[in-house]
Amino acid sequence: MKKYALNRIKMRYSYTYSEIETLFGVSGDTVKFWVRSGLERLDTQSLPRLVLGKNLKTFLQKQQQKYKLKLEPNHFYCVRCRAGVLPVSGTVQESIRNKLGKNKRLVMYQGTCPRCQKTICRYGSRLEWQCQKLSPMFLPKQKGLNELPLFRVS
Repeated sequence: MKKYALNRIKMRYSYTYSEIETLFGVSGDTVKFWVRSGLERLDTQSLPRLVLGKNLKTFLQKQQQKYKLKLEPNHFYCVRCRAGVLPVSGTVQESIRNKLGKNKRLVMYQGTCPRCQKTICRYGSRLEWQCQKLSPMFLPKQKGLNELPLFRVS
C-alpha cells in the first residue's frame, strides 16, 4: 500500500470523494474501494457523499499498520524477499553516516540476505547494535525502568 501524507487531513472537515481524490492523487475507484473496505461515510443516503476527516485518517492509519513489519533484534529487512532476515554471518559491515541527535552518529550496517544473496541494510546507533549482539548476556527489560537492558552481574 502506498504511504499517504496523513497530516494533510483535517480531522473536523468533511470531504467529498473528489476532494479525497485531489488530496491524495488517487482515482475515484480507489476511494470507492476504500468505502467498500470499511471507510465510514457521514450519511449513506445523502448526496454528495461525505467522509469525515477523522474517519478517513483512522481508516488509512489502520491500512498502513497492516503492512508494517516488526523486526527481531539483529534482523534486517530484505526488500526483495519482503521479510525480516538474519544476515549471513561474517558479512555485516558498518559504516558511519551523518550525525543523529546530540553526540550520536547514525551507523549503517550492510549484510547479505541468506535467501536471495542481495545486499540488505539496517540503520541505527552503534550502542544499539552492540546491545543487540550481546543480547543473551542481558536480562530482559523490566517495565518502568530505562530503555537499555540491564547487565547480568556474575
